Amino acid sequence: MLAKHCPLAVWRGAASLVEGVHPSWSARYLTLPCPVWLIFGERSLPDPDVDEMRQQGVEVKIIRDAGHSMSWENPSALAKVLSDCLAERNDPH
Repeated sequence: MLAKHCPLAVWRGAASLVEGVHPSWSARYLTLPCPVWLIFGERSLPDPDVDEMRQQGVEVKIIRDAGHSMSWENPSALAKVLSDCLAERNDPH
């Protein structure tokens, strides 16, 4: 039964990549009712999302010596950035 529906699932996934999502991920991200950070691996840069988010006031954290797979390429640096974000979140000042 799954094989019968699999081509449709693939088509839907591909179509959504072309059409995009409405509202966009960035629009949804910016309306979250909590502090947000954007974390990028430096090997994934330049990326227009970084500039857009910074212009919107989002703090961007960059993981050195990593690309898209930060948890694989530099797990200790990612853990440090996540820890820092949580500490900022929990600091009342």
